[in-house]
Amino acid sequence: MTDEADGSDLASFLADLRDEQATIAREVHATVADVAPELLPPTRRVALLGYGAFHYRYASGREGDADLVSLRGGSKHLSVFVSAVDDGWYLPEIHAAALGAVSVGRSCIRVRRAGDLDLSAFADVVRRAVAVGGEGQV
Repeated sequence: MTDEADGSDLASFLADLRDEQATIAREVHATVADVAPELLPPTRRVALLGYGAFHYRYASGREGDADLVSLRGGSKHLSVFVSAVDDGWYLPEIHAAALGAVSVGRSCIRVRRAGDLDLSAFADVVRRAVAVGGEGQV
């Protein structure tokens, strides 16, 4: 998984994960690449692997850079963040019931085992994230 569309950032990120998390990350990457190739290649930002960088600015004036979709390994799970809001709700919250045997926070989908994330439902989340853009995007 290190061709031009994937890049070496993906390979280095996968190398730092436990086997199960790397498998999940590969599934997530393949889904993003299939439904939103415009978000490729992923970029490594220390512990995160991000897809679709954007600039945000809050009403408070705080601003910075984030990714539409990002991955982070953890001690027990892989976290998949989707930083897109539709009608005041983060997309993972809206689609939580369809995402499978995962734990969902506001913008975070926590996946413990390969196969637990419903990749079809996740693909719908990614498609919608691309359509609405990043939360707070300027």
